Amino acid sequence: MSIISKALLLFTLLTAVLSFSTQIAHDLAHLSEVAYSPLDKINSWTCGECSKYPVKGQKAFFSSTANIQGYVAYYVKENAILIGFRGSVDFKNWVYNLNTVSVNYPGCSGCSVHAGFYSAFNGVAPTVRT
Repeated sequence: MSIISKALLLFTLLTAVLSFSTQIAHDLAHLSEVAYSPLDKINSWTCGECSKYPVKGQKAFFSSTANIQGYVAYYVKENAILIGFRGSVDFKNWVYNLNTVSVNYPGCSGCSVHAGFYSAFNGVAPTVRT
């Protein structure tokens, strides 16, 4: 490995370490819980500890086809868009999870995605993208 390669690797590692924030990781862990809340609680931002995390424009989504649920919101504190998906909670979710084949993702040349999740995602994609 050349000295330039080693320097670039060190720079990349330092950048990753220095840009990590325990506070942001903590916030995102709590914000991921929101996806498990009832849709009306997400839309009104009255779920659990929602009041601790200021967001705007929150919109819950759900598709009964794959029983996929989550939300999108603008996270004011970090000037970031959040997209949260609930984890697997029932048989229908696991049926989609078991489709582990990778398929090409049309939005990115050379990219692939988990076929089961992508199929489930397509049921809520219009809401997420809007």
